[in-house]
Amino acid sequence: GGADRLEVVRGLEVGGLTPPMLIVEEILQSVSIPVRVMLREKADFGVASDAERNKLQNDARAFGRLAIDGVVLGFVKGPRLDLDLTQEILACIPHLPVTFHRAFEEAADQAEAIRQIKKLPQIDRILTSGGANAGWEDRMQALKELDCQARPELTILAGGNLCQSLLGELSTTTALTEFHVGRAAREPAAYHGQVRQERVMELRKILDQENTDEKG
Repeated sequence: GGADRLEVVRGLEVGGLTPPMLIVEEILQSVSIPVRVMLREKADFGVASDAERNKLQNDARAFGRLAIDGVVLGFVKGPRLDLDLTQEILACIPHLPVTFHRAFEEAADQAEAIRQIKKLPQIDRILTSGGANAGWEDRMQALKELDCQARPELTILAGGNLCQSLLGELSTTTALTEFHVGRAAREPAAYHGQVRQERVMELRKILDQENTDEKG
């Protein structure tokens, strides 16, 4: 339908967990666009045991042997990013770029979190909603500020319940260029809905139209 890349997960009801290897392999055989794979074992963003830590490392190595574009991960320890664990996982896949997902929003000081992430050159994107519980105007302002803080080393990937109208507004009133959609591409528009090509095409058309209008 015009998507530029895919994020592969299981457990959509908790925001996405590590998917089965077989599913990732089947998807890679079916698409030509870049694929990034989630590395996350449970609903929260912490790691409570050595067994969980070892599984994340083993999964990272296994996925790293596939023709994926990168992985999606994020860990926190209290109000701060868990950079020690993050670096342990990155060391297992030194050839792959990484998206730091919405665990970023758990950081008490997001400006400092961005500075820390910039020290890890494998990470090229931060997926964030700008504040899941904030009003839309506040979210949009937060995304603008995060985008300014992240550039040029990092790209802010805006996500979190983006509908067609909000997608259009973000693409015209901010400098953001990358958007992460889930429910907006599904029928019904819920985590358990089915992805529909026509919905993806509608979202793509909005972005393409906005870009055409800007150039005109």
